[in-house]
Amino acid sequence: MKAFWQTLKGRRRQLAVMSVMALGLSVVLLRYQHEFEHEEEYGDNRWPAYTLLQVFELKLFDERMRRRGRLPTGDEIVILAIDHESMQNIGDWPFPRQCHARIVDRLREAGAKIIAFDVDFSSSMARGAKDDAAFAKACARAGNVILAANLEEGSKETVERQGGDFEATDVSREIYPIPELEDACLGTGFITVREDIDAFVRTIDAAWYNDAFEETLPFFGPMVAGTYEGLTPEQITDWTRNRLKGKKRVPYVHGFQMLINYAGPVRSFLTHSYYYLGMEQIPQNNDLVNTLEARRKLFKDKLVLIGGTADELRDNRPSPYFRQGNTPGVEIHANAVRMFLDQHYLGRASSKVTGPILLLVALITGFITVPVGKPVSVIATQIDTRLSFSVRGTRFGFYGLTWFVLYLLGAMVPPIVVFTAVNQWLFAKHDLVFPLGYPLVGIAATYFLGIFYMFLTEEQERKKMHGRFQRY
Repeated sequence: MKAFWQTLKGRRRQLAVMSVMALGLSVVLLRYQHEFEHEEEYGDNRWPAYTLLQVFELKLFDERMRRRGRLPTGDEIVILAIDHESMQNIGDWPFPRQCHARIVDRLREAGAKIIAFDVDFSSSMARGAKDDAAFAKACARAGNVILAANLEEGSKETVERQGGDFEATDVSREIYPIPELEDACLGTGFITVREDIDAFVRTIDAAWYNDAFEETLPFFGPMVAGTYEGLTPEQITDWTRNRLKGKKRVPYVHGFQMLINYAGPVRSFLTHSYYYLGMEQIPQNNDLVNTLEARRKLFKDKLVLIGGTADELRDNRPSPYFRQGNTPGVEIHANAVRMFLDQHYLGRASSKVTGPILLLVALITGFITVPVGKPVSVIATQIDTRLSFSVRGTRFGFYGLTWFVLYLLGAMVPPIVVFTAVNQWLFAKHDLVFPLGYPLVGIAATYFLGIFYMFLTEEQERKKMHGRFQRY
């Protein structure tokens, strides 16, 4: 230990240079990280290479989620999938709403607690008013049906505020089911899904604030979960605004946007084909649903989500588990519902915490680079002496390559391994997402700039020593 501190004391100039480099790199990376965490503040005013760094950070988030493994999904949620098999047996999409009516009636008879449709019902069916009426009557009979609404984001418009002031604001349009269905259902929730810059879905909104009416409207996940728990619409709103007593605080990344804590890849939830219950005659060869008793065992007191999974419906999106296939929209919402039921959220550390850590990691990398310089040079010189050879007067040495590899193993690899391991542990055990990409870039940049500087200084010292020995 004494020798270590003497080495540092003797290389104060190198430490000072490494510290300045680490500080400068950290400041630049903190600016990029701030853009990543507060995208809405910057719009199109982004620094060069932002997209590259953002995608790198997002891909590392995916890798951590896959390495963590699957989460338990419980048995409350059951998905009725409008899959390719259903389309083959029932016909082209959209299905007659009388099929949805049969689904609702059969689930009601089976004792389902909540029936939620991840399906757009904002327009009347071409099959006529009777088709819409049949579905509306079934929803009214059940009394526990939640339907999907959409949120269409518009452009900036100038609107008048109180006091005669005018202000530019984002104007969004709420798209609800047709009035006949909206009046018959228990409630609605927005199903609009956000995509990241690489078209992956990693976040979802819990609510939307309507500026015009100054009200907070819930999205599909908390609406379905809250209704399942017996909460009123006002309590569900308070839940999304973190004002409901007895509920864990929702860690939003910005606004009402939250990270999706995926339980696993496609079909992580109990899933059955829609056509089992949607056809006029239930398939008699299916022991799961061919009797009322069987259906009760499957659906009694369950939360049933109904939505498309067939590729033809184009509602499947890439998620962190994209290697096992794209995730259907209904499963994305199932993960959101599960998060609110279990209150098992993912939180992201703020810049106030991650900023000093990013600086500290870069400084540690720089400080490690200095004391390992002397042993690295000695070992590299010995290897070069033993392995170097000459061909027709041309000397082939290994000092530079050996020096670089030893520095890599001694200065760059340890901080990366330790930081990555701690990061994964926080993610898997404490549901905390620390930035990983930006610190790794900081470690690598500090290392490569550092060894370039160290190589120049070491090479100068080596030449001086070589010149001194030649005098004797």
